[in-house]
Amino acid sequence: MFKILAKMLFALIVACGVAGISGAIAKVAVPIKIPKERAYIIEVETEDTPPVAQSFNGEVENISKNEIEKEVKDKIAEATATVEVVAEEKAVSFKELLATADVKKGKKISKSCAACHSFDKGGKNKMGPNLWNIVNRDIATVEGFKYSKAMQNAGGKWSYDKLNKFLTKPREDIKGTKMSFAGVKKLEDRAALIAWLRSLSDSPAQLPVE
Repeated sequence: MFKILAKMLFALIVACGVAGISGAIAKVAVPIKIPKERAYIIEVETEDTPPVAQSFNGEVENISKNEIEKEVKDKIAEATATVEVVAEEKAVSFKELLATADVKKGKKISKSCAACHSFDKGGKNKMGPNLWNIVNRDIATVEGFKYSKAMQNAGGKWSYDKLNKFLTKPREDIKGTKMSFAGVKKLEDRAALIAWLRSLSDSPAQLPVE
């Protein structure tokens, strides 16, 4: 009987000890707080972040905003220039402008050529050849002037159409020419200048017929 009571007392002591230790641990443990809302990281594209574009070969390329803007502006400028040229050419043809051109205006425009060319009959060659009687004259045939190889090899005559084309952008029309003149941009001004050059002759060339 005494042994049974001793075992029950030992069991009671052990049980009280375990409960005390558990309570102490509960008081010392750090509580864990669970946030009411969950946060997510969201990547936002800024002006400094280059957009991603798909190339034609299927690879992904990085293209900066400035590069895209520049390309768009260049394309717009190119298209605008093309439209302006087409509109100018179709509005009034070169032959129509030539027939009604203001010769006095052409003479004023020719002042930009006077530094390199003379215009009088028998005038001296300067940096460029004398331009008297130039309309319908064979190209590179003024006596005493040393032409570039490009001009010598050009062939043909200084017809109205050839003069119009050459005076638009000389270095593009005859590549390799020594003439540094940038050209006459407006069709109306070229027609006036060529009309005046036509008048530099004892027998001016016949105007082209539409």
